[in-house]
Amino acid sequence: MPNVNVFKEQIEAFKTFLLKASPDEHQSKDIDYLLALGDCFTLVVYGQLIDEIIDFLIRDFSKYAVTILTKPSNSEKQKELAKG
Repeated sequence: MPNVNVFKEQIEAFKTFLLKASPDEHQSKDIDYLLALGDCFTLVVYGQLIDEIIDFLIRDFSKYAVTILTKPSNSEKQKELAKG
């Protein structure tokens, strides 16, 4: 997913920015500047939350797929495709 890769690059750039060029004293008093930094940080957190949600969805989907796969009433074609 190309957009996920772009987002990961943005996160890395943001981390580098904070580590190597954090806000100076004047910028620390600029509310708009701090709000923009906070918004970026919030997006990173949302990205991590979405990652956790996707992990949860994958595990649930896999569990149900195994349930489908192990049903004795499956045809051979269904068994074959359920493995995918």
